[in-house]
Amino acid sequence: MFVFPFFSGILFVLYSAFMENVYGYTFGKRIMVLKVITREGKKPTIDLAFLRNMTKIYWLLLLLDAVIALALPGDPTKKYTDTFARTSVVLIESSSQ
Repeated sequence: MFVFPFFSGILFVLYSAFMENVYGYTFGKRIMVLKVITREGKKPTIDLAFLRNMTKIYWLLLLLDAVIALALPGDPTKKYTDTFARTSVVLIESSSQ
């Protein structure tokens, strides 16, 4: 009963980290014309992508990640783990699509 949600969470974290490392976005971010970048403006490395996505393993962790980010001073559009990973989600520029 608890095995499927755990493994699907792990797969979702691995998928998100891999896609953001290789392409800079997941399919959902691409549809929304968004991408993940580091402070230097590059695609995140695999360890940074994994760090920013680790709360996706369980929905409650992801919710806490967003709530903590909203409660703290700073950019309200970032998840709390984006602070540690030094990443941001930004709009893809029309010239680079």
